[in-house]
Amino acid sequence: MRTSLKFLAVVALAFILGPATGRADVPSNVQAGNTHAVPTITNLNATRGGPNTIVLTWTMQGHDGYIIKEIVIHRRGPNKTENISLSPVQRWSDRNANPGIEYGYAVCAIDNGGERGCAVAKYALP
Repeated sequence: MRTSLKFLAVVALAFILGPATGRADVPSNVQAGNTHAVPTITNLNATRGGPNTIVLTWTMQGHDGYIIKEIVIHRRGPNKTENISLSPVQRWSDRNANPGIEYGYAVCAIDNGGERGCAVAKYALP
């Protein structure tokens, strides 16, 4: 009898205190009420495309029936960072790159549910 009373007390206490996981343990898309997986960018490659040109190519996939509606490229150069918004393409050319300078890129896919998935690459023209 004492064991069952202890069990009931523990269950009641757990119910009163709520779940043990805090908000920080829950992914942001679930906190916002979304439960679908984020889109993915894979096979991101940066290559030389000619004088002053770096070509980025990638593959992308939406999940759970969501489609990718936009690509955003975050470009970091020697003196500034810029964001480039594109339709859902799988190739982009940076035609303003200078030889000997490393450029960083984050290619992000945004789906029609508002989720974002990114991949990163760096490249310096010889």
